[in-house]
Amino acid sequence: MVITDLDNADLTVTIFTNTAVSPGNQNVEADRGGTATVIWNDPTQDHGWGLTLGPCAPASGSVFSVGTTLVTAGVSSGAGGPGTLAFDVTVDPFGGAPTISGTPPAGTVGTAYSFAFTVAGTPAPTVTTTDPLPAGLTLSAAGVLSGTPTAAGSFPITVTASNGVTPDAATGVSIEIGTSM
Repeated sequence: MVITDLDNADLTVTIFTNTAVSPGNQNVEADRGGTATVIWNDPTQDHGWGLTLGPCAPASGSVFSVGTTLVTAGVSSGAGGPGTLAFDVTVDPFGGAPTISGTPPAGTVGTAYSFAFTVAGTPAPTVTTTDPLPAGLTLSAAGVLSGTPTAAGSFPITVTASNGVTPDAATGVSIEIGTSM
């Protein structure tokens, strides 16, 4: 059915999904609490078509959780209705997935050592490893490898950055510790 006079059309059973009458799919990022208040424009008012959008379920201004929620709405004219429309509200998790990079330089037994991995993400990631570090070195939650090595050798480790936003980031490195001459 083609409707040319929206102001005077009986819109009963007319479907307006994916049309200029629909606010369209909405995509937002959650706040730190894992929700977002989502407000959408009402195209029926923006264009002065003489139509009324609503009620919407859930309504514009509602709090949405992470994930995708289907919103349904009616569309009415002075002559009748409602027609219907549907669109999605998608709330993405807060923040950005973590990243980690860097290549630790070689160290020497008995000499102070410090290296900071480059770590990013929101919220700030925590850095860990389950591999044994060279004796005398520690890895901080911020990604700083430091201490005074007490044994020579080659120490391969995998360092992981996690912040609750998937996926975690990991990098494999080898820490080379030599002896002084």
